Amino acid sequence: AVAYQQGLPLKPIGSLCTWSPAARPEQSGIALLTDRLSGVEYPDWQVLKDSVPCPPVEDAPVVDNVDLIRRHHLMLVRSGTTIWDLNDALDRYGLALKTMGAYGGERVGGAFSTGTHGSSVFFGPMSDSVVSVDLVWQGVAVRVEPANGPTDPQKFKESPAYSRWLLVQQDDLFHAARLSYGMLGVALSYLIEVGPRYYLEERREQIDLPRARQEIRDVVRGAAGNVYTRALSAEYYFNLYSTTKEPKAIRVERRLILPSAGLETKRRTFDEFLFRGLRAIKIDPGRLSTALFKLVPRLVPAILESGLAGLKGTFRSASYKVYNMGAANLVGTLVQEIAVPARYIDAYLDDCHALARHLFENHQKALTSPIGVRFIKSSRAVLAIQQETYVDERGTRRPTELWAMVNFTLTIGTPNGMELLRGFHDIAEKYAGRSHPGKCYFDDAQYLKRCYDLERFMAIRQVVDPEGLFLNAWNRRLLDLPAAPAAEPGDRSSVISQAA
Repeated sequence: AVAYQQGLPLKPIGSLCTWSPAARPEQSGIALLTDRLSGVEYPDWQVLKDSVPCPPVEDAPVVDNVDLIRRHHLMLVRSGTTIWDLNDALDRYGLALKTMGAYGGERVGGAFSTGTHGSSVFFGPMSDSVVSVDLVWQGVAVRVEPANGPTDPQKFKESPAYSRWLLVQQDDLFHAARLSYGMLGVALSYLIEVGPRYYLEERREQIDLPRARQEIRDVVRGAAGNVYTRALSAEYYFNLYSTTKEPKAIRVERRLILPSAGLETKRRTFDEFLFRGLRAIKIDPGRLSTALFKLVPRLVPAILESGLAGLKGTFRSASYKVYNMGAANLVGTLVQEIAVPARYIDAYLDDCHALARHLFENHQKALTSPIGVRFIKSSRAVLAIQQETYVDERGTRRPTELWAMVNFTLTIGTPNGMELLRGFHDIAEKYAGRSHPGKCYFDDAQYLKRCYDLERFMAIRQVVDPEGLFLNAWNRRLLDLPAAPAAEPGDRSSVISQAA
């Protein structure tokens, strides 16, 4: 209400885990803290349709991928809840997220709104689990759902708890609101589909790089025996600078297992031991690595090769503990992630190898971590980077069901870091590649118009937020909108803590 009364731009603030300016408030605006908007509970079944099931949580273990995809429950999570707390709460209910990223410190609203995702061909970004979202628009509480959403309009209208609310069940608006980079209001809570509690075994195995590249091609072709015929989640890591005769890669597989006495509470890989040990003595592993690279740059290939080998190991535990990449999250980094339609991943990786060799051999410029490759199912969300279609070099719009996500990571302080990341971004454009909005971001307004249906999004945004109160400077640049009026001298951001 304060924002509308005073005409102040407003940005909800989560855990500030993003490398992009997505959550940066305007200098004279309001930074809305969401830490008190937390909690996980059952939905208000009294306003949901009779056809919406309220199944008891089954004790039967999840036996395969199809079983996990088929079984689902609805839970309500408030937007300021961290992924860690969401996982802990779901576990107490005997439930679990079907997919998630590798870090649990993000708040749900930020993770959903910027497209955080896992590494499985069976699921899109985490926001694809959303079936209903409660927001504030122009000072009014609104529930937004697809046309066949779970809320019963008549029950909702008659409920005293929602007497001042508005229910909107419209596909375009819903698919814009659930992943909007924070441009379509303040999210209060989400109704999400989750699965029963399940367990995973993660195997990090060193394999030859040519074999890894062939396995990536097999995923794209849907070949018999590809990694996803046995795994729920998978990733590949390799060193772009390897000089060995038989370069290696790491394949990460996460397979469903039955609960057993063999479950573990923590990882026992070398990187886990090293990074936690360094942090215990107040040393950032990222800054230490950067110092070594600066001191002896020619050792980059060997250090990265050694780092890859240190990833080997296995880990058996509850799903959310396995998805969390552990001590690697303790390394100070800058990260860029590029999405390309899966059909182009082989050619893009060839170009990445060529660019990396050129920059290192001729200019002594190098990434300071291995790159990672994973696959994600396409999404209907209007601003999801994993769109259901893409525009090829000839300007033809083509369908795609699968996207490859390529992670480029730099340890903090890497020389020429942003220039390096920009280079790998630019060579992806001919493959319809685009930047992840929660990472280091280089897409501009003209390129976004080619990648996304911005006309549709802008029409929706104009209805929801005609005053532009939910836009920051970065949002305006992305949408090619005029800058906000300059702040008066002495103006400062206001910070409000929003209670649940």
